[in-house]
Amino acid sequence: MAFRFSIISPAAIIISFFSLFGSVQEVKEINSILDIHPYLKPNSIIILDLDNTLITSSTDLGNAHWYHSCLQIEQLKGKTRKEAQKNLNSIWIEIQNSAEHHLVENNTPYLLKNLKQFPKTTLLSITGREPRASKITLDMLDKLHISLERPSQNNFQLNFYTPHPSFYTEGIIFAGLNKKSAIVRQLVQSLTLQKIPFEQIIFVDDQRITVEAVKKVCQDLNLNYTGLKYNHVKTRVGDFSLARAYKQLDVLRKGLSNQDAETLLSTRAGVEILKNYIDPIQFPKRKDTSLTSIGKQPPLDIKVNKNHSETKIIESFHLDEVLRYANQKTLIVFGLGETLISSETLLGSSTWGWEMINHNLSKGISFEDASDNLIPLWNDLSAKIAYKAVEINTPDTIRKLQKKGAPMIAITGHYIEVAHPILSKLKNIGIDFSQSAAAKKDFTLHTPYPSKFISGIIFTGFQNSKGGAFLKYLDQSEVSFDKIIFVDDNLDNIEEMKKAAIIINKPYLGILYKGGHHTHKSLNPDIAKLQWIFLNKILPNHLTDLLMGNNSSSS
Repeated sequence: MAFRFSIISPAAIIISFFSLFGSVQEVKEINSILDIHPYLKPNSIIILDLDNTLITSSTDLGNAHWYHSCLQIEQLKGKTRKEAQKNLNSIWIEIQNSAEHHLVENNTPYLLKNLKQFPKTTLLSITGREPRASKITLDMLDKLHISLERPSQNNFQLNFYTPHPSFYTEGIIFAGLNKKSAIVRQLVQSLTLQKIPFEQIIFVDDQRITVEAVKKVCQDLNLNYTGLKYNHVKTRVGDFSLARAYKQLDVLRKGLSNQDAETLLSTRAGVEILKNYIDPIQFPKRKDTSLTSIGKQPPLDIKVNKNHSETKIIESFHLDEVLRYANQKTLIVFGLGETLISSETLLGSSTWGWEMINHNLSKGISFEDASDNLIPLWNDLSAKIAYKAVEINTPDTIRKLQKKGAPMIAITGHYIEVAHPILSKLKNIGIDFSQSAAAKKDFTLHTPYPSKFISGIIFTGFQNSKGGAFLKYLDQSEVSFDKIIFVDDNLDNIEEMKKAAIIINKPYLGILYKGGHHTHKSLNPDIAKLQWIFLNKILPNHLTDLLMGNNSSSS
């Protein structure tokens, strides 16, 4: 890196090199970076702010207006400025991979090139962004063709002592929680020690308080100073809405809800966005287009025994009906998706997963390829999307069963790779199978494909049959029971577990649960497409307005 940081005592720095007389400090306002030129002189240090000066966020969420508004709100709540900044910076870092930026002025790269060519000038940027944001910031600037460092600055050695982490690279000082004025003071001190001459500092920022603070530093050091309060973004972005930014953050974290997606699809703007949809799974067709279960465990095959224990299948729309049959000798097994929990978006739901497989089968792609290529994507989505209980009282029903002492587990087609995110989401909802009598330890199941029993849940993956995985669980566990109750929303799964009960000759009650039966199945498939387009992206301002009822942008 061009700048080397070490801890030194500011008191040890003598700035007699700059004991100039008759220095002038002034603050002006400009509307364009072009307006810097009248103030340029040889031997100038030009310091530019980054956000809302060179670049700005394309959405309200993540831009400087959002940051400063939230900062004020947090301080009104009683937090110190440093506490509020620390909290906000964590959120800011969270959204940066999703944020899109553009140049404040389209000709900014050209203007910077001209500034770098001005004789005997040092061009720098000081940003309030934290050092940990340096890489993503530099990548973004590179895409926008912004470069600040001059070749002549490569050998600079600036020595900073800052109370909070700061970092320099490629012409940019990442000040983080440090005040920019304090960074400027130490910048001057370091250049003084290296006997690098300069006659004035030109400082450009969209925040007047910062421009004035740097002016005070230059007055203390008796330096010529021109502070330029930059107003271009203020004149261009006058419609900032904190409510819009909050909505964008909610959509970013939870995904575009089914209702919001339907709202957008009812507008011309939403339909236009669908033109950007690309299938998330792309692969060539295979010659083998049979629908045989290559790479999938076949269902259990049993010979009917007339003397097997009683089996029965019933339907129910309410999960708490299980309480009628529960006792300490009955093993209760729950399916997970659409039985206990449901994704809050069509994207990533089991309905969406099967839709994707059937869609690719219709294109002549083999079942093996259709399922194998879906697995990584499904795993990724399962870890990211939000879930909710199918019924409001589902967590309470599970707790009541646990208090009864009934041995209880769950079984899911989720893969073991997403076990921990799923378990975390369940606990947030209020469901914890690790407290059940049948969940004494975790272990890997001896199934054809990877599966595991973790915290009271069998994670079978897509390839293993649930009946087969359940039998392996019984072989490897110490659970004792006289009867099986299995609750699931899928009749095929109910029948599969019935076969497992017949094999071990245990009475069986299968409850086909219909409480969440229509959660996703009746929804427009385009909803998932729209959710995919905006997955991990910040919803544009004009579309956010549509969701908030500001319909002026389109219908």
